[in-house]
Amino acid sequence: MLSQFGNDWLKVKRLFEQNAKTNKNGAVPYTPVAFVLVEKKTGVPANVVKSMVDYGLQIGYLKLGRSKEWFKFSTGG
Repeated sequence: MLSQFGNDWLKVKRLFEQNAKTNKNGAVPYTPVAFVLVEKKTGVPANVVKSMVDYGLQIGYLKLGRSKEWFKFSTGG
């Protein structure tokens, strides 16, 4: 699963969880700018962050919102 990304996934997941808690609807942005901001905060390259999110969406761990600009944890985080 996402554990194939190792410690990078843990860093990114922690940041996504913090972002989800600060938003009323529990959503995290799915935009290039958001991936670059994650890179700056975690040190994980933005293209790897996008790969993680895309893989999470593919396996059903994450779920895109209607507008396709947000995603949420589908398993409660």
